[in-house]
Amino acid sequence: MTSTNDIPRQRVIQLDILRGVAILLVIFRHSVAEYTRSRTLEPIFKFLHHFGWTGVDLFFVLSGFLIGGLLFKEIEARSRLDVKRFLIRRGFKIWPSYLLLVAVVGIEEIWQHGAMRGFKTILPNLLHLQNYLGSPRGFTWSLAVEEHFYLALPLFLLVVMRGGMPALRGATIPIAVGVVAIACLVMRLRTPAVPFNEQDMHWYTTHLWPTHLRIDSLFFGVLLAYLFHIHPQIMDKIGRQRGLLLLIGLALLAPVAAMDDHGRFVRTYGYTMLYLGYGCILLAMIYTTPGRGISGRLIDSFFAKGLAFVGVYSYTMYLWQAEFGIIPIRHFALPWAKSHLHGGLFGFYLMGLQILLTFIGGVVMAKVIERPALALRDRLFPGRASAPATHSMRRKSSLPTSSAIFTHPMRESIL
Repeated sequence: MTSTNDIPRQRVIQLDILRGVAILLVIFRHSVAEYTRSRTLEPIFKFLHHFGWTGVDLFFVLSGFLIGGLLFKEIEARSRLDVKRFLIRRGFKIWPSYLLLVAVVGIEEIWQHGAMRGFKTILPNLLHLQNYLGSPRGFTWSLAVEEHFYLALPLFLLVVMRGGMPALRGATIPIAVGVVAIACLVMRLRTPAVPFNEQDMHWYTTHLWPTHLRIDSLFFGVLLAYLFHIHPQIMDKIGRQRGLLLLIGLALLAPVAAMDDHGRFVRTYGYTMLYLGYGCILLAMIYTTPGRGISGRLIDSFFAKGLAFVGVYSYTMYLWQAEFGIIPIRHFALPWAKSHLHGGLFGFYLMGLQILLTFIGGVVMAKVIERPALALRDRLFPGRASAPATHSMRRKSSLPTSSAIFTHPMRESIL
């Protein structure tokens, strides 16, 4: 009899593609090529910069979906939840690369501003409060939200499990997610509007970054995982409407893409529309079989596989985007480009170089820091997931199984 350790685990390309899209959106947002010297291409570059911030919301939905599914899988298999083990395994995944980044930035801050001020500047990152107190690397705000989520979700599920499996399969989780969604929206609506100022971090720490205003995106992903894993018959019916899901998702994203990303509507209802839209797109993707039909052939295309390859390293790319991409380009490539390049070449050169350097940095840090840490984790705290189920094992359906999504290694690679 073949053990689960003898069965090769494969990644789910649909989710890697979405992660690739998410990290590219983030890079577009932080690109040093916010404009180009071409009147024809400038609107495209401006749009990429304008809409790129939503890549974090896509990461949030993906994280809620996969982490939620991982916990539901453990509960189903063991009728209990080992929170300590979950947090330790998460820590091995998230903290080594993150703490190294904090150390590097901390040394930079101490070198520039002195020990006391430098330590004070980096302290919020050590406490995972940078989304409220600010950080020299502002983009790490999303990691603080994720850390808070990693604590909140298992504790919530422990409370639910006090009622046993019937409570888990009941309406408690959908109701709770609905309460979180309404509460976050109400708090966003009640947060006093302040003028946006690019040079002032106050707007970010009061409107864009706080966990209590943004965690609904992650819990919506949990709801999708709950339906997908605990009530697959319901999700199968929804997932078969792939075309409609994609249209609804794009329709929900369109107003946010067209509006000022610092405007009142986007700060409130827009955040809700983003996670609903990206959730629909997520479902449309995971219920599309690669190679089957037009959409399946697109997923199986060379371009999509390239996106998926980028998505594999999205976490370390996100972490090290400043050190490998933004800072070197601003100091070296940008001055040269301003003197030697004109028209569309200016923007394409800078953006392409930033993507390339960020990708190289992400690959290097994944192989040097992340992979050894995960290998050590799996020796000390082996995974308990079962092997992926085959398509034929799910009621003669060609749709992906919950096991296939929640037991592959991707579950450990979320932002």
